[in-house]
Amino acid sequence: MPTTACHVPCLCYGHFAKKMGPPTTPCDNLLTERCWILGGLGAVPARSPFAGDALHASRRRLGSPSVELVRIGATAARLVASRDEVEEARQRYARDHFLALGGLLDPGLLTTVRAHVEEASFHALEACGTEQRLDNGRAFDLMEFLLNDRTVTAAIEDVTACGPIGCYQGRIYRMGSEHVAEWHNDVVDTRLVALTINVSDAPYQGGGVAIREVGTGRIVDVPAPAIGDGVIFRIGDDLTHRNAPIVGPVEKTAVAGWFRREPRFKDLLFSRIGR
Repeated sequence: MPTTACHVPCLCYGHFAKKMGPPTTPCDNLLTERCWILGGLGAVPARSPFAGDALHASRRRLGSPSVELVRIGATAARLVASRDEVEEARQRYARDHFLALGGLLDPGLLTTVRAHVEEASFHALEACGTEQRLDNGRAFDLMEFLLNDRTVTAAIEDVTACGPIGCYQGRIYRMGSEHVAEWHNDVVDTRLVALTINVSDAPYQGGGVAIREVGTGRIVDVPAPAIGDGVIFRIGDDLTHRNAPIVGPVEKTAVAGWFRREPRFKDLLFSRIGR
């Protein structure tokens, strides 16, 4: 935690920043200074931010289908991969254009996000197929802020070699069997790397991603992540991708978006409060 108190109690979340006037003396680096305002987001579990470490530790081994790179807790994120695991992650991403991230969300954070999702409303939106998008609220603000933690963005920069990341931006959505996406590439808005995190209440069937190399026609199948896990994949002119449909009655609920070169997250926050 910072030794000097932040003077901008609502700056870090656009949802709550509307209640405050323009900031006067913000922390120079909002994320590394830990300007957390989690009280405004409701109760978080009274536990270690990484209380799920023992739960996930048994899955950590070289050659596993997923790599446990970063663990995101209710108030912090940290790198949990060994040097060998980071190197393996780099090689996998370079070869297959994607990386499965096991144990990405601490169980306590996952519980909190799910609770906020259940309190929120959704609206139908056409975006490469029909999805039910969460109206911006506590779950969206919390995940956007935590995914912009410098620990997270630095780890993504390292394993993907994507260059400097300015921010993460995304949404939370639900998708059922009616969602059918065609091949597309997402090469807009300085997007570098896509991220999907499974925050569903129950396992669903289908819903993976297929990545196609434009030059060779090679198709790489990306399995849908387990609950609390994530998947990142590369965005580029030489790749296209599409989502497989959900099979069965259980809907998929996911945090999904992109790590972008621009804007910087701090600038994004300032723009939302009109500075």
